Amino acid sequence: MNSTVECSIVMSVYNDCTHLEDAINSILNQSFSNFEFIIVDDGSTDPSVSIIRDFNDSRIKLFIQEHKGLPSALNYGILNSTSDLIVRMDADDVSLLDRIEKQVAFMEKNPEIALIGGSATLIDSNSKAIGKRIVPDNEEVILGILPYACPTIHPTLCFRKFLFDRLGGYREIFTYSQDYDLILRIVDSGYRITNIPDILLEYRTNKKHKAEKIYKHTKLVLLAQRLHNQRRKSLCEKKELLQPFDNIISLSWIRRIIFNAYYQTLLLSSLNASPRYLWRMLNIIICLLDIDLFKVMYNDYMFHKVLKKYNGH
Repeated sequence: MNSTVECSIVMSVYNDCTHLEDAINSILNQSFSNFEFIIVDDGSTDPSVSIIRDFNDSRIKLFIQEHKGLPSALNYGILNSTSDLIVRMDADDVSLLDRIEKQVAFMEKNPEIALIGGSATLIDSNSKAIGKRIVPDNEEVILGILPYACPTIHPTLCFRKFLFDRLGGYREIFTYSQDYDLILRIVDSGYRITNIPDILLEYRTNKKHKAEKIYKHTKLVLLAQRLHNQRRKSLCEKKELLQPFDNIISLSWIRRIIFNAYYQTLLLSSLNASPRYLWRMLNIIICLLDIDLFKVMYNDYMFHKVLKKYNGH
C-alpha cells in the first residue's frame, strides 16, 4: 500500500540519451506512485529532451536550462519541487521497484532523521552487474567515516526539503563531490543522517576516468573536508578558500599514470584493498605527487580502517 506522504524525485539530465529511458521507467514503475518526477535538462545537445517528452505521464515535470552543471540543475529542480521530501536519481542509473516505497516509509517512521541513503549494485555500460557497493547503516560508523570519505551514494539519497532551505542547497563550486559537501554541512548543523540496510539502485560505473577529472574531484573532496574542519572549530568560512580550486593544475605524464593506476585499482573498484597495500601506495604517491593528494590517500586508509573495524575483521 502506498504512503500518503508525497515526495519529489529530482533528476538532472545532460546528454544521457543512452540510458535515460531505462532510468525514467525505473521511476515511473515504482511500487510507490504518489510522487512528482522533476527532470531538469542541463542544456543537452543530444536527443535527451525528446526522449523525456515521449513519456506520457503527468507526474513528469520537465525543466530546461542552459548548461550550468549538476549542482545548479539539482538546485533548480529542488526549488521547483512541491513536497517536503526530496529523492535523488541519476539519468544513467536504475532504481529498484520498491526503492521509493522503502525510503518514504523509513522517513515517515523516523522523523528525527534528515537524510538517508542506501547500497547499490554496480553495473557497467551494458547494464551487467559487476559488483556491489554496500554502505554502513550504523550511525556511529557513518560519523566515523565522514571525516575521511562520503559514507553515502549520491543517487540513493532521500532528504527533507527544509535542509535545502536552511543550508542553501548544493554549492555550485562543487562540480564534483557536491553530495559530500552537502552531507558534511548537514551533520555540522546538528542533523542526523543514516543509510537503510537495503540495495536501492543499480549504479552505473565508469572506470575510464581521465586523470585531470579525478584529480579535480580529489581537490574538491579536500576542500569539503577543510571547510568541515573550519566549521568544527567554530571558525567562519572564508570565501577566498574557495578560489584556488577553480582552476585545476595539469598532471605530468608520470603523475597521470600513477594517479590513474591508484584510482582504477582502488577507489573505482569494490574497495577491497588491504591497509598494507594502501600504505605502499602512500609511500609512492607522497614522493611523486603533491601533499594534497597524500592527504587523500591517508583518508582512504582511514576509511578502510574504520570499515574493517565495523565489519569485525
